[in-house]
Amino acid sequence: MVCKLTGASKKYIGYSFAEVDFIERKKVLVNFEGKSESDNARATLQRRARAVTEPAIARTKIAAKGMSRSGRRADTAAARDAE
Repeated sequence: MVCKLTGASKKYIGYSFAEVDFIERKKVLVNFEGKSESDNARATLQRRARAVTEPAIARTKIAAKGMSRSGRRADTAAARDAE
């Protein structure tokens, strides 16, 4: 049986099947490891943002308790000036 490379596999001319298998497996591992690092970076960013936003949201809820939406909006300019 004679095997031929497809157009997409021309970059593997001269390699044995074992070498191509090794290269392809390495590509999968590298992509998997990169995804893991990316997921870790995203989780770290979300954790840092949550550390800032959750207390701010809680303070906002406490400050706005019992106020209507229009009441909260009317006080925005005064609250910003007070900061």
